[in-house]
Amino acid sequence: MAKKHPEFISIHKELMDMANQYNAITRESIPNMTERVAAKEELVAEMSAYIQDNNLLLLGVLAFNPGLRAGFARAIGEAAVPGQIVYVALRAYTATTGPKDYNLKHQIVRAWSTLHDRFPDNPDIARQVEADLRHLEFGADQCLLDTIGELKSTLGIS
Repeated sequence: MAKKHPEFISIHKELMDMANQYNAITRESIPNMTERVAAKEELVAEMSAYIQDNNLLLLGVLAFNPGLRAGFARAIGEAAVPGQIVYVALRAYTATTGPKDYNLKHQIVRAWSTLHDRFPDNPDIARQVEADLRHLEFGADQCLLDTIGELKSTLGIS
C-alpha cells in the first residue's frame, strides 16, 4: 500500500510532483552522471524556491520523501535563521540517509555551508555539523568527501 502524504504537504501538488521527479532520476533513467546531477540540482532549486515562496520552511521537519528532503535542505540553507526548529530537520535527514544517498547528503552539506556563510559567527552550526559528520561521511564517494572536507575546513573542524 502506498504511503499517504501528510495533508499539509500533499495539497502542494506541484511540490510533490517535483519531489517525485527527483526520486525518479536514477542511473537507469539518466545514465550520464553529469546530466543526472544537473537534473537533480535543477529540481532541488525549483523545490527550494517553491518552499520559500509558499512559506513552507517549518514543514521540513515532517518531510519523509527523499526528493522533498533535498528541496527542504536547500531551502533551509537559504532561508532558515539561527535557532529555528528546522535545524532539527537537517539532523533528521542526516540520520536517515543511506550510505549511497549522495545527492541528499550533498544538499545537507550545502545547507550547513550556506547557513555558515549567512551566519559566520554562529558556533551552533559547527556543533551541529560535527555531531553528524560520521554519518555524512559513511559510504561517501570522493566528491562528497571533498565537499565535506571543505566544510570541515571552513568550520575549523578537524
